Amino acid sequence: MSLIKLLPPSETNAALEDDNTIIIDVRSPEAYWAGHLPGARHLNPALLALARTDAASIATFNALLAALLSTFGLACATRVVIHGQKLDTEAAKAVWALAYAGHDRIEILDGGLDALNGAIALVKDAPAVRATPYRPEFRPALLATADGILAGLKENAIQLVDARDPADYRGDTSSAARFGRIPGARHWPVQDELAHDGRLASPDLLRQRLRETGIGTDRPTVLYCGGGGRSARSFLAFSAAGHQNVAVYLASWREWGNRDDLPLETGIPVPL
Repeated sequence: MSLIKLLPPSETNAALEDDNTIIIDVRSPEAYWAGHLPGARHLNPALLALARTDAASIATFNALLAALLSTFGLACATRVVIHGQKLDTEAAKAVWALAYAGHDRIEILDGGLDALNGAIALVKDAPAVRATPYRPEFRPALLATADGILAGLKENAIQLVDARDPADYRGDTSSAARFGRIPGARHWPVQDELAHDGRLASPDLLRQRLRETGIGTDRPTVLYCGGGGRSARSFLAFSAAGHQNVAVYLASWREWGNRDDLPLETGIPVPL
């Protein structure tokens, strides 16, 4: 798996001065053009959406991701630092996408721009970027599919974790046509991933919270939410806690909740 690191805010200046580091800003285009870190390149995280996980959809997603990474001028040895305004789901989705593409030097600014407290002056000019022939080495194990989840359910071979709101998990509300959750999924409260200062909680605290919710770190685990963002940040949290076999179901409830052929359950599971 890619080595994903948290970049402490105090080390941001050094990253900006490193010629082999590329900063990627995933905030909205309006926020980026209003002011961004010197040299930062912009990525619209809306381009990282995946609505279905059939082979054709994944092939299209892979081609788009390869093109995006090429336009950023990446090389295999490039250190990439990703940030949002906070340690938010969009930044996490970009980190997961690079890990899935096989990139080996990925960092996320812990706490996002807010954690810098204005210590670094923002600029409005965009850097000149020369595209490179970047060739991803995709890691399919990081991307869960509907068919793979179905197979895992039949064999009792995976642990499912739902990172949506409790009301969505119970089936009281839904962002899709159907209400409920994937059978057997445990609920993960995403607010438990962050410390009071907006940075990622410590590994010890994350491990404790996983134990409290009955989520083990010794089983293959699939994370899902409404559209992949929250589960991508949970991917960071689970990885920081030492879980080494975690996949993100990027299509999430957007796909599962709109397919009548896939099983679901509602209510409060017993035992919870």
